[in-house]
Amino acid sequence: MYGLLVAVGDAVRIFNGKDFPSIWPVPSNSEVVAPREDVRIARFEPVDSGKTFGFVWSDDRQVLVHVDGYLHTSTAPRGTSREEHARSFANGCRRDGYEAAMRSIAGGTFNLVVVDLSRSLCHVTTDPIGSLSLYHSPIEGGWLLSTNPVALARSGIIDLAPDFTAMAEWAYIGYTIGDRFLLKGIRVVPPYTSFHWDSERSGGYFKENPESPWRIFPEGAGPSPEEVTDAFIEACRRIAIIDPRPAHFQSAGKDSRFILAAWPMDYNPPCYTYGDDRSLEVSIARSVAELRGSRWIHVWLDGDEVAKDLEGLFNSTGMIVFPDRYLAARQIRRDGYSGVLDGYLGGVFNGSGYLDGDRYFSLLSRLGRYLTVYIDQKVS
Repeated sequence: MYGLLVAVGDAVRIFNGKDFPSIWPVPSNSEVVAPREDVRIARFEPVDSGKTFGFVWSDDRQVLVHVDGYLHTSTAPRGTSREEHARSFANGCRRDGYEAAMRSIAGGTFNLVVVDLSRSLCHVTTDPIGSLSLYHSPIEGGWLLSTNPVALARSGIIDLAPDFTAMAEWAYIGYTIGDRFLLKGIRVVPPYTSFHWDSERSGGYFKENPESPWRIFPEGAGPSPEEVTDAFIEACRRIAIIDPRPAHFQSAGKDSRFILAAWPMDYNPPCYTYGDDRSLEVSIARSVAELRGSRWIHVWLDGDEVAKDLEGLFNSTGMIVFPDRYLAARQIRRDGYSGVLDGYLGGVFNGSGYLDGDRYFSLLSRLGRYLTVYIDQKVS
């Protein structure tokens, strides 16, 4: 989960003769491939990162795959490496087509690029909940896609006019509505949505992936709490195969507590907590880590120290939000960990969400709740 930049169509021709990685705003190692004349892909990783796998081919070298993150396929043997899961996906895509290969994904956190030479197609997709941001910029005759909006802005070929509506949304609620971003030339790719580029037709379009979880509505009785717990523990076991010794973001919330309790008992992940050391959140997080038997690390910097890192945070993500999480993650990397368990927003996707937040609002706002219908998609 380091960085990705994809150019297709005329975007590639515009970049010809230029150093493709030069627009990446963060010092990184990079690798660039051009499997077709109209497709160019660059992947980026920190300069101090360990050995990672990059681009993976199908056995007949007709399908190229890059996973920015990790994924599990139901077709790969249990216990195989991240690279072999990617290869299994590539072979499935070659054999059965892209949509069938997408159905074979059992889990993961990723942005995924697939170039199918045999079918003259390129696909770029987000994971089922869009946990890693992906942005796109259409240009005449082509497209740019990247995990870093600053890279798109530095390309010099997109509309840099500010989107003031998006800025107002971001300032007010911390998010933009729909696919807006802070610049008019950049849009957000929705969760579990694929961009498809047809080289023969020189055209691209977006389409929701098959069996999207965003189209699943409650029908009858849901799974029992026991069934949900068993499925969650199995998911933790799958992740432990990929990274058996990760760090863990520990808060006082149920998401991170659930992960720590469900993690295999042969390893106690070190728990990192950020926040004011006088807050109840920090004291609860410390007690949870102690109960598990995990080492607990508190990461907290004063405002002057944080201010020095804001430019780096912006260049890495395209916005300055949650700097404490950024700095905590940086400390985790400095401590020698390449992976981190994170339950951030888990309650929104699998729990109560933010629908009960109106208790902090005015009396009129709270009364308005009784005149509104919510669709509740909790799993338990």
